[in-house]
Amino acid sequence: MVPRKQRIPAQYRTVHALAFAPLFFQAAIAARDLGVLAALTEATGLAPSEVASRTNLSFYAARVLLEGCLSLELVAYDAGRYRITE
Repeated sequence: MVPRKQRIPAQYRTVHALAFAPLFFQAAIAARDLGVLAALTEATGLAPSEVASRTNLSFYAARVLLEGCLSLELVAYDAGRYRITE
């Protein structure tokens, strides 16, 4: 029998958000300083590989920064492409 998944209490989600806030802040600053956010403002939507080529970052670095910005809701993800949020 497969055990049921339990809901995570709201308090744990709050603690988790506070614990990782400094890391996400650094990801947002790095995305700004390395031109990731600027590249997204110049286009309607970019794949991570396109962001990497426009910013001279590795694919991995671009993807990690985009995912960090996604968790902060600085960018949105749809059909494999990232766009800046309003």
